[in-house]
Amino acid sequence: MNEKISYNEAVSRLETIVSELEKGGKGLDETLAMFEEGAALLKVCQHELDSAEGRLAELSLEEINSQIKG
Repeated sequence: MNEKISYNEAVSRLETIVSELEKGGKGLDETLAMFEEGAALLKVCQHELDSAEGRLAELSLEEINSQIKG
């Protein structure tokens, strides 16, 4: 996963991978490759969620500070 992928693209690909894995019928190598890709996508999603959470906390803190000063 060297390329930059958006959160929405990562989630969409994860949904596809889960659906394919649930269907079964894949060989061991293909299953492992899909699992590895899914794990990497999950890391991308978690990073984006953590980043968004940090920005929200920062915005909330700025709002509180402006109310205190105002």
